[in-house]
Order: sequence, then C-alpha cells, then structure tokens
Amino acid sequence: MPIVLKLVGFTQDHKSYQIKDKFTGPINLRLLHELFIHWNLTTDDIDKIKFITDSEQIKNPDKTFEIKEDEERLIFVFTSDRNVRTKLLNIFSSQGTEVSKDFKVDDSPKPTLRLENADPEICKPLTQKKLDPVQQLTPDIIELMNVKSVSLFSDPDFKSLVSIYLRKPELFSTLSQYVQSGNVIEESFIPPKTIDQLTSDELEHYQHLADKLKHLELGVSNEVLINRLIFFSGHLNLTVRSILCESATN
Repeated sequence: MPIVLKLVGFTQDHKSYQIKDKFTGPINLRLLHELFIHWNLTTDDIDKIKFITDSEQIKNPDKTFEIKEDEERLIFVFTSDRNVRTKLLNIFSSQGTEVSKDFKVDDSPKPTLRLENADPEICKPLTQKKLDPVQQLTPDIIELMNVKSVSLFSDPDFKSLVSIYLRKPELFSTLSQYVQSGNVIEESFIPPKTIDQLTSDELEHYQHLADKLKHLELGVSNEVLINRLIFFSGHLNLTVRSILCESATN
C-alpha cells in the first residue's frame, strides 16, 4: 500500500479519515488536482486545499514524487475553509477508511486511484523523510528554561544588547560583518615596520590612531594595538576587525 492520502484534523466525534491505494509511479500536483476533480470538487475548491508530503507543501505543479512498491508515500490534505472541509470529509468517508487518533494504518484495500497513465519521463525519485518527534514542554523543562532566563536577564551586558537592538538594530548586521572573518591578503600591504623602526612623526601618527580606538576596550595592550595598526597601514576598520576575530577564536 504505497500511497496514503491523510485528511488533516478530526470530526466532532474524533474520527479521522485516510485513503490508501496500491498506486505506484510518478505523481504530482496536477494529478492530485485531477483526482479530486474526479471526486466532484471544483477548481475553486482545490485552490483552497494544501497538499503536504515530506514536511513540504506541494506548490510546483510539475514537481514529481516517485511512489515505489517498497515505500509508503504519505500526503496530508489540509484546508482551513469550512465548506471545502465538509466536501473533503464526504470524499474521505466514502472513498477511504476511518483511522484511530494515533494514525494507525488500516490495511483494508480500496479501489485504485487510476493514475497509471502518468508520464514516466517526469519521474524524479525522492526518499521519504520521517518527521522528528516534537519535544514536550514538561514542568521540569520549563523550570530549567526559567532559571536560565532569569540568569540571562540579570546579565547587564545582555540588557545592554537588548537596549541597543531596540534602538539601533542595524548595528547588529554591521557587527556580524566584523566577526565573520578577519583574514586579509597580506600581499596587498607594504611590508610593515615595527615600532622601533618608526620615525617620531610616524609613531605620533599611530599613537593618535590608537587613541581613537582605546574607548572600545578591545582588551589588548597599547603596543599590540599600534603593531596591528602598522600591519594594516593605519586602517582602523581592519585593525578592529582583526582583533575582534582573534579574540573570538581564543
């Protein structure tokens, strides 16, 4: 039984329905539409229906899913329109079978979907993926999360970050560019001097640049800061980016 059409949701009396079939071969959105038109739905009705498989909504009418004999393809059928859902319930109750709330499969055979004429050239096999189980929020987990949250909210640095994000969120995008990579092609610079090789004017120039960066509290000594400025020929942006990336990897 390789294909299962599962109607999402339950009736008021907690019933759920699905249609199973032995159909194998390529199937796509066009064929699903043709099938439900055969079951007397209108094109307007079908436009209000979502078909979902492998955790993906089928939107491309030409994208094909291969249904093999040794695999089961589960396709969820969902609509938020009340009138269309009533029509779907009538179709699934007459063409399919009732299933229990835990989605156990009823193996009783049903008439085939009669889609054997699908073009095999559009076949593109896809493997079926299992849905990851959803973690339950138990009281213990919630309590642990609350403890971590209280600790985080009491951190003055975190509160400062929240304040900055609310006032100037665009700064976070700029910051991410700084810390993504500090690599620079060394050949693009003149071989750097050392502090001892600087003239008094050059030393005064680099010290003036270093003073511009001290308020950032980068966590490095004045000598390291000047050497890095020398390496980047006085480029403030590259100097700060290099120091930040280096500290992030330590």
